[in-house]
Amino acid sequence: MSFELLLATMLVAAVAVPHLLPLQRVTPSSAAAVWFLALCLRAFTAAGAAFYLLFYFPETDRFAGLSDLCFDRNLPLIGVHVHVSALPFVYAAAAVPALVLAVSLLGTGSVLVRSRLYARRLVKRLAIGDGPMGSTVLASDGIVVAVTRSGPARLLVSGAALDELDNEELTAGLQHELGHLRRAHRPVLFAAALLRALARWQPGSAAVYRELSFSLERDADEYALAQTRNPLALASAICKAAAGQASVAPLMGLQGRSRVALRLEYLLAGGRQRASDTVEKGARILALAMLALTLFLAASGPGFAVARGVILPGLPGGAAWQC
Repeated sequence: MSFELLLATMLVAAVAVPHLLPLQRVTPSSAAAVWFLALCLRAFTAAGAAFYLLFYFPETDRFAGLSDLCFDRNLPLIGVHVHVSALPFVYAAAAVPALVLAVSLLGTGSVLVRSRLYARRLVKRLAIGDGPMGSTVLASDGIVVAVTRSGPARLLVSGAALDELDNEELTAGLQHELGHLRRAHRPVLFAAALLRALARWQPGSAAVYRELSFSLERDADEYALAQTRNPLALASAICKAAAGQASVAPLMGLQGRSRVALRLEYLLAGGRQRASDTVEKGARILALAMLALTLFLAASGPGFAVARGVILPGLPGGAAWQC
């Protein structure tokens, strides 16, 4: 087996295996590591394929064979002779994946910037004072217990939440949001959004991002339980937040964005649902293997490009687009 085929097999296995494991039942940090690294590998695969098509495919015999094709026909009904070289179309097709990735990345970056600006305006417009545990109180009729998704970290709570949640529910909810801040979930999701932009066109990438977000919500839940030892209060706060307010784009709200029912099921069962030790160890070994593969790709990619000599594709021998 050639090295390239072995590497491709390892990539496919690393991307596919997480979907076969019950990662929702392992330690949230282990599950989050697996899903984040899965996004990394998907992004590397997409970027590597686009790079190959743009810079190296034009040097291959297959590209030469395709570029030598031409359409040369007389159209008798209209009396026109059509002579078209395939070369410019083959070059354009090779550049399309790189263009798509660039547009996707720029689009995601634009969304993140606009989300940051919107969050700043939202807080500035609605802030009415300081709340418990260093939070900022917002003048909102919805039940908001959240942190900003980007920019300066702000712990937010609405006046309605202060009215509707009892002391135990409010403490559990705020501890959940502090878990997002203290366990650095915001930068992880920021990086994951950019990786998802590169891997957007691969089947399953959206599901990987959702599973990563779910794992981080579970991690914040377990942080809150470690502080309060009160899973029922956190479950009640999540239910009230889910019923009292729709998800706000620039905020990481208490209710999260997916699989709320499963989080509540875990909390009502005591807050910690674990698979067997074998599955837990398997998830950690998988994460380590994926990390090693990611680091190898990150380190070897630039060196491979330099060794081969990256040359922008151009017309061979300065020839015109002719058959």
